[in-house]
Amino acid sequence: MARRVLESEMMVNLGIPQEPLQGAKKVSVLKEIKMHKSFGGTFSMQFNFDGSQLAMGFGAGGIQVFSGATGEMSRELRACRQGGSSIMCLKWHPKEPHILYAADTEGYIYVYNTDTGELMSTIAEAGNEINTMDFCVDGYNFATGGRDLNIRVYETKNNSLVKTFEGFSEKTVVTEKSKVGNTMRVFSIKFHPNNQYVFISGGWDNHIKIWDIRDNHGIKRNIWGPHLCGDALDMK
Repeated sequence: MARRVLESEMMVNLGIPQEPLQGAKKVSVLKEIKMHKSFGGTFSMQFNFDGSQLAMGFGAGGIQVFSGATGEMSRELRACRQGGSSIMCLKWHPKEPHILYAADTEGYIYVYNTDTGELMSTIAEAGNEINTMDFCVDGYNFATGGRDLNIRVYETKNNSLVKTFEGFSEKTVVTEKSKVGNTMRVFSIKFHPNNQYVFISGGWDNHIKIWDIRDNHGIKRNIWGPHLCGDALDMK
């Protein structure tokens, strides 16, 4: 939902008319893009906010950008290689349509300028496998989650870490009123579409957790139930 709000705002600013969706009369394949088996399969993909570019991340560590209009590859940001770490998530900066963030299973976040192909920044999360990432609605912060149970919040001006909400460990003090952090791998993070401080997360621990980055402890509420194995959360 947060993405749809940003897309709508961008279309208004560009003067692109918006028509309400109608019921589809048929579904057909417009373009088929075949990938070589050496790419290791497609692990992530994301359109930018105006739909002009499609980024794809592969199991062998490659990242390619395709034209949303033609389906043709416009730029290779990172080449696939044997034994490369899988690109688990891709996110476009909500306020900078040519800036792409990519995260992999070795705990690295890569920041690319898709207009020039430049690798602008690399962020390392030692010992982690990053499965998910999302931006807040104003683009000032983004959060990541993965294997090590921690939720990390960064600011985008310098891509520096500003806060870490640690996952559950043997050192965690638990009381009746405790709201503990993640107890198993995190697979999905989604920021609130209108509140830049609030986001939710989910994964293997069968809980949706509600967070507020203004709070030192972060977590505000647990919702028991969903078992998530992918980027499967949205809000409206």
